[in-house]
Amino acid sequence: MRLPVVVVPVVLTLLAMAAVPARADNTVYAVLPTRSGVGAVVEAELATTMMRVGLAERGVVVVPVDAVTAAVDANRTACAQSPVACARLVGRTIGAVRVVASELFERGGAFDLLLVLVDVRSEAEPGAWQAVPARDRATLGLQAQQAAVQLVRPDAVFGRLTVTMSPGAEVLVDGVARDRTPMLSPLQLSVGRHEVEVRAGRLVPWRGHTDIVLDQTTTLALCAPGDTIVDTCGGAAPAATASSPKRPLLVVGGMAAAVGTAGLVAGAVAAAGAAGALE
Repeated sequence: MRLPVVVVPVVLTLLAMAAVPARADNTVYAVLPTRSGVGAVVEAELATTMMRVGLAERGVVVVPVDAVTAAVDANRTACAQSPVACARLVGRTIGAVRVVASELFERGGAFDLLLVLVDVRSEAEPGAWQAVPARDRATLGLQAQQAAVQLVRPDAVFGRLTVTMSPGAEVLVDGVARDRTPMLSPLQLSVGRHEVEVRAGRLVPWRGHTDIVLDQTTTLALCAPGDTIVDTCGGAAPAATASSPKRPLLVVGGMAAAVGTAGLVAGAVAAAGAAGALE
């Protein structure tokens, strides 16, 4: 695994400089190099999102790729032997516990963001990868935020939500657009109750609350037999609390629940190629 030597946009460098200074211990470095394809705007948006959600306050420092380049030039031998050595040079602080690198791919209009976790103390090779599918820049930013928080906070608890409906429906969670149907993969959400809304053109949207359970996947099956999106498709047993935009909160029908053991897509991917591009 080698960190690519590339030129970072000026805007990303400025954003990175705005991050909280590195701490002596337990610091996580988000290395955001540039990769041709999607464009520098996406990269800048992701860097802004990561800092805006307070990752810097948790010890995450967004490091401009210029620092990576300088580190490679300063110690080419060490970097060739161990990507972790490069990571140490980037942070200029050996007290870092983890280094977060990333790589972004575009396939058929959808984005796949790969995040890798490296244990600096043990000098281990990449230990955990997570694919984060997203269809547009807004969704990509949210997915990047979510995945970064998961890597930074391994003790955080999450479950997943899948929404099935005819193609093109917009899925909002807690008031924020997260994906469109058909979903490429379940949404990873914190355990507890979340407000879910599904919109599709001129149809009356479905609004309700869904309880997310630790390490389980909840499936919300919706359809639109008329001019209203409903969760009474296929005679499934009621499993969600729904509210109509025209009526008070009430229980309306069911959702098909699919329970599965999940968590991060983990495993050694040492042969996965160069890690480090967030663009």
